[in-house]
Amino acid sequence: MRLWRLWSSWRARRAEAAKRVAVTTISATMVQPATPPPPTQPCNPTPGPTAGEEDKKTSEQLLKPPKLLEEDEVIERGGWSNQFEFFLSCVAYAVGIGNVWRFPYLAYKNGGAAFVIPYGIMLLCGGLPLFFMELALGQYVSLGPNKLFQEIAPIFAGVGWAMIMISALTAIHFNIILAWTFFYTFASFNAPLPWHGCNHDFNTPSCYPEDEASLCMMNNQSLFYYNKTCVDIDEYCATANFEGFNETYCIDPNDTSIIHPASEVHHRIIAAEDYFMQRMMRYEGKTWEDMGSMNWELAGCLFIAWAIVAASLIKGVQSSGKVVYFTATFPFLVLIILLVRGLTLEGAYKGIEFYMLKPNMTRLQEVDVWREAATQIFYSLSASFGGLITLASYNKFKNNCMRDAIVVSFINCGTSFFAGFAVFGILGFLANEMGVEVEDVVQSGAGLAFIAYPSAVIRMPVPTFWAIIFFFMLVTLGLGSQFAYVETLTTSIFDQWEGTRKYKGLVVVGICFAMFLCGLSMCLEGGFYMFELFFTWSAGLSVLFVALMEIFCVIYVF
Repeated sequence: MRLWRLWSSWRARRAEAAKRVAVTTISATMVQPATPPPPTQPCNPTPGPTAGEEDKKTSEQLLKPPKLLEEDEVIERGGWSNQFEFFLSCVAYAVGIGNVWRFPYLAYKNGGAAFVIPYGIMLLCGGLPLFFMELALGQYVSLGPNKLFQEIAPIFAGVGWAMIMISALTAIHFNIILAWTFFYTFASFNAPLPWHGCNHDFNTPSCYPEDEASLCMMNNQSLFYYNKTCVDIDEYCATANFEGFNETYCIDPNDTSIIHPASEVHHRIIAAEDYFMQRMMRYEGKTWEDMGSMNWELAGCLFIAWAIVAASLIKGVQSSGKVVYFTATFPFLVLIILLVRGLTLEGAYKGIEFYMLKPNMTRLQEVDVWREAATQIFYSLSASFGGLITLASYNKFKNNCMRDAIVVSFINCGTSFFAGFAVFGILGFLANEMGVEVEDVVQSGAGLAFIAYPSAVIRMPVPTFWAIIFFFMLVTLGLGSQFAYVETLTTSIFDQWEGTRKYKGLVVVGICFAMFLCGLSMCLEGGFYMFELFFTWSAGLSVLFVALMEIFCVIYVF
């Protein structure tokens, strides 16, 4: 068995220490006066251990893990104040923003309730075993991924460093999403909400508010809303280089056979999308060649996000373990509130029916459904990022990590399923208000969080309150994952260069500040291009490759 590789160095140090003790004992004996011989043993002495018992005792001592042999190193490295903090940190790491803005869309897209079948199978066959394996490895060796794989098999040391690089790239762009949520959280304190209507200075001519546009149509069937006012059919068609054909159609003056409905000659943008792209991102007209100037408001929100991460990790897991009591539990409270509120809105049943109540079992015959189920469970559990190994490395050696793996995995998947009811209840309400089908308002990713939901909020009573709690929930969801990403980086430095542990606070602040500087490129007016580049490639195929190498290393090499 290859366990010798893991604790040979500890055994060597203990052997050297035993030699020193033996030399000291011999020296002390030489100077001591002679002692009388021991008394004669009785005729029936107590029998000593047999040879088999001696071999068993020796085997047990050899199999004693290195963690128990070096308790002084464990104290120096630090650990969780209690196991509940580790459990909450794992929950906060696994349950992230993707549970709210990605899983509900995938479930709707891939057959509704039928998607639960491949999702559950992938959890049991792939996600849960890998999750448990990483917790067990980190807990056994008490090292970050960079040192762990070097101890298991030096030739696979690059696997650990690849995990660290993936976590670093992910942390850079992930905190940009947190900066967006902070921006929206602060904006939510305004009344009315700033993404309501198209009468702001930042709105483009294509901004289309449904309520104001409907007023134009009510007054005159041939009036259309464009550039913050109502215009007639001729003027509206002229803005797209067409001419008015009748009250509802435009014609191409160069080719009279080309006739378009007036509603299609312009790409209409709802007010919430216009706010996201023009007010927050300031994206208009930017390219890779011209990224524009710095968006200082967004840069300030990014600084706040990194400052919170640095303050929470200033003492390592001892400080972050206290913060997760809030960041891991508050999102569940908000999701319950949003679900209750969503179910009371008109049209909510229509959205939930669209989400889960009409399963399409024929989709299970398609390979893409199973592929997306495997991808979602893999990224949702955050395996092969190094975070699970890092968090478990601060555990006590005898912690029941199998129990933690099972409970956290099912909490993660249950949260995704539960969040879908809250999200689609609100999307059903939005579709009912806009007079369209649910499929016309369903979006995934940033589109759901920053466009679809804000559009629904402005139609609710007390919209400011619902906006604040939703975006603050996204902040807490993001922070829980971000803590683990950054802790992976700091732990790798402390394990690689042990002398840096004396300057833990400086190392944490230095890493956060360096990554803040890296993220500033995404705060430019054209920074969305850089964000998409990081988002697409920082944790894509690289994570799958690292996972395969990790499994191969542990199963076939170790």
